[in-house]
Amino acid sequence: MLDLDNPVHAGGLLGVLVGLLLVAIAMDMRRLPIGRIKWVPWTMLTIVLVLAVGLAARTLAQDLLR
Repeated sequence: MLDLDNPVHAGGLLGVLVGLLLVAIAMDMRRLPIGRIKWVPWTMLTIVLVLAVGLAARTLAQDLLR
């Protein structure tokens, strides 16, 4: 079970989100040949993950400052 009040769990979640963000940025930066369809909207994933990383970092900071 994920307990975000536990700093270890919050830090783990932040680590996973940062890793996913790096993958999404790498996939967004690659050049695809003209006419090839992007199956996953990496730009939208990148935007959502930036927001999720910010929220997870805020939660971790709150847990550590308590």
